[in-house]
Amino acid sequence: MAGKPKKMKVQALKERAIQHLRMNQFAQARELYQQAARLDPRDAAVWMQLGAVTGQMGNHAESEQYCRKALACDPRNAGIYHNLGMSLARQGKSQEAADSYAAALRLEPDRVATKYSMGLVLKDTGKFKEARTLLADVVTAKPDHAWAWFALGTIHAELGDNSEALSSLDRAATLDPSLQTRVNYFKNAITNNRAADELALSHVKELFDAHASSFEQHLVEGLGYRIPETLDRHIRQIIGDAPATLDILDIGCGTGICGSLLKTLARDLTGMDIAPRMIEQARNRQVYDHLLVGDFAPLLAADTRSYDIIIAADVFIYVGDVKHVFELAQQRLRPAGLLAFSVETSSDRPVVLRATGRYAHSTRYIEELAASTGFEILVAEPAVIRTELKKPIEGAVYVLRRLE
Repeated sequence: MAGKPKKMKVQALKERAIQHLRMNQFAQARELYQQAARLDPRDAAVWMQLGAVTGQMGNHAESEQYCRKALACDPRNAGIYHNLGMSLARQGKSQEAADSYAAALRLEPDRVATKYSMGLVLKDTGKFKEARTLLADVVTAKPDHAWAWFALGTIHAELGDNSEALSSLDRAATLDPSLQTRVNYFKNAITNNRAADELALSHVKELFDAHASSFEQHLVEGLGYRIPETLDRHIRQIIGDAPATLDILDIGCGTGICGSLLKTLARDLTGMDIAPRMIEQARNRQVYDHLLVGDFAPLLAADTRSYDIIIAADVFIYVGDVKHVFELAQQRLRPAGLLAFSVETSSDRPVVLRATGRYAHSTRYIEELAASTGFEILVAEPAVIRTELKKPIEGAVYVLRRLE
């Protein structure tokens, strides 16, 4: 009889936790579930809910621990394997996440939510054909799954099947109009090989405005981003010691990482970015003499100033065909001026839109473009652009010199 009151108390704690969850009061719900777990440590459902709640709170390592406790109590529960996969994926443990999702599907082969989540992990790790198969199953079982259609469209684009990509993207936007900006970005890129029009550029603006406050910490600490330091090092090796003598333009300046590094070289430092909230972050650094908001191409075309250095760190990955950028830089740079930039690299096509929504450029494309627009390549160095899901994103840094 002693077990019955304990079970009743555990049930009461669960019910109170659910009430807090309905009001998005995750900390209170976690405390109640923890009390329930202490009363009955063999209750898999309690551990599973603890995993879900702590995941909602962003504590993914803690979520993983709770999910594993749940599995110890109920190792045949596909839902627990699914939740474990989510906590692993959010920590960048992509292979472990895929294994956990696979375990869930062995128990429940038709589990649509798990197929979708596993498809995203496979997409993000470059296993596009496997991801396409899973996501195709998802939209067959659930034709109104807009996000699955969107992911499927990006994968078709990555694999070069543009007709299917456009069809899937259109389906996604029809089902969920909030996806329209993202869809326009991909469709414009697929059709024109660059994101040039206002609708496509608004995708980039939305993306960076939404993450402005946490952008730098996530990029530098979370993704191991070191491209500004690499470009700064190469620039200084080329120009030598020239304190405060140069006019520098920072295209896509973001929060001002490059500007902070180059400030000691600058007589005049200008930053441009399409995202107003990024410009606000850059202004807080107090290193720029001028900050301009907008698409850099028309801004640069209207600019009448001349520069010694134009830097574009992680900018061309959102532009695609960058011939017009090289031409504009050629016009704005003084003789022997430097154009420094980074790209993600493509081994097969000159310019390719990745399923990430970023472009990659081939070495040959950059070399031919530099030659045709009046630049000499001084630096062409392979580099890891960033790390995503513990996978290095291969790229390159370049420094070009305008020919006299």
